[in-house]
This record gives sequence, structure tokens and C-alpha cells, in this order.
Amino acid sequence: MSYTSRTQTAISDARTDDATYLTLQSCPACVWPVSVKAPTCPQCGHPINAYKSSATMVLVFGVLSLLLPMYGVVFGGLAWGFGNREVRGIDAGLRVASGRTKARVGRVLGVIGTVFWSGVFFLFVVAMASSGY
Repeated sequence: MSYTSRTQTAISDARTDDATYLTLQSCPACVWPVSVKAPTCPQCGHPINAYKSSATMVLVFGVLSLLLPMYGVVFGGLAWGFGNREVRGIDAGLRVASGRTKARVGRVLGVIGTVFWSGVFFLFVVAMASSGY
């Protein structure tokens, strides 16, 4: 009996008391059959149920925070917050580690955009107040 047919047989025969099937998936790193409820692969330690990375979204928000004057503070705050969450998730092993650089760059751009556009807004308010409006 081949490895694949044994795995398929184990999947079809495995039932719990409440009549739900045990669901297995292959580890993306070592192709070892692992339960979908397992946090990591028992063979290689690769995270199985890692959430999808939102690092690209963080990077886009960070760039938008620098480019859009009216919404720079909003996008900067989003990049800052989501970037912190993404890096914490990577450190905890809940997200794939390949997005760390994008998340960190997006977070830094978000901080720069937030501080820059907040300063511009503050200077605008001071200039308007000093001119008598």
C-alpha cells in the first residue's frame, strides 16, 4: 500500500465521537500530513494555520500616507497599527515570516507620513490663527 493511499484511507476511516471527519493537510515545507487544527507541523515545526500576511497592505498604506495629503494621517495610522500587528504576529509564529520586511517598511512609512502630515496640519492651523481667521 502506497503512502498516499494509506493517508487517504486514514482520512476516510478517522472519525471522532461526534461523527466529524479528521481533516489532514500537507505541510507546505515538508509535505508531512498534519491536522488542520495543529498550529505547527510536528515533523519540521513550520506554522500550519498561519494567517495570511497583510504585509503588502501595510506597505501600500505606508506609501499612501506619504503621497496623499488629505488622507495621509489616516493611512499612516492604519499602516502604523496594522504594521505593529503584523510584526507581533510574525514574532509569535502566527503569520509567515516572509512579510517581515514589508511590514516594517510600511510601518516606518506610516509613522513618517503621520508625523509629517500632522505637522503640516498644525502649521496650517497656526498660520490661519496668526493671520486673523
